[in-house]
Amino acid sequence: MSRARELSGKCGEGANMLGALTTFLSRESLTNAPRGKELFENELVNLRFDHEKLVGGIQEAEHKLDLRLRQWTDVDKEHERISSWLSEAETELKTFELCNSLPEKQEQLHKYQASDPLQRLCAGAKLK
Repeated sequence: MSRARELSGKCGEGANMLGALTTFLSRESLTNAPRGKELFENELVNLRFDHEKLVGGIQEAEHKLDLRLRQWTDVDKEHERISSWLSEAETELKTFELCNSLPEKQEQLHKYQASDPLQRLCAGAKLK
């Protein structure tokens, strides 16, 4: 990204050079034949077109890089959220104890339904 910004900053230098070349060619065209003047003007038009194309390409590359960096940040956030959920689920599974009686099982069911990490994960996704 820094390289793209550096190139973008150098585009001003290219525009300045094109301006200096235009000034030079306007002075020199007074002493050149019409055919030479036409060739210089055509080359100058081609140079301007190439410069604009380069500037556009650099700006597009900067924009795409910026989008990808934002997407990567979003992926990192989601990864952290899912990793946290996975750790919570793993901890709950490690502390899970089997119950023998129906009332104990019902109590355990209510406990785990209230603190279901999968529901929290889905609720967090719905908030976005």
